[in-house]
Amino acid sequence: MTPQETQPFFPEEAREGVVATLKRAESGRIRLTLDDVSHQPGIGVTAWRHDRLFTHKDFDAESLRSMKLSREDLALIGENLVIRLLAQIEGKSLGRGYEAP
Repeated sequence: MTPQETQPFFPEEAREGVVATLKRAESGRIRLTLDDVSHQPGIGVTAWRHDRLFTHKDFDAESLRSMKLSREDLALIGENLVIRLLAQIEGKSLGRGYEAP
């Protein structure tokens, strides 16, 4: 592909997504947050707007830094990400987050 034929990083059809962020919590733990975002057409291919909080979970800071989270915690992170992305492309409600039954 020549440079003129390359696709933008965010293809035209990618209108919604999920952003993951880390923030130090007051308890000394680290909070992982998953937020819904939507693409803002006309502003640029990298312009995204925060839509809503989907879920969050606090982790032990040292376990997170050393990448020693449990398999269960890692599975929950991945599950929550995929649940939300699937809900977005299927036009469904927020679904469940980390703490939901």
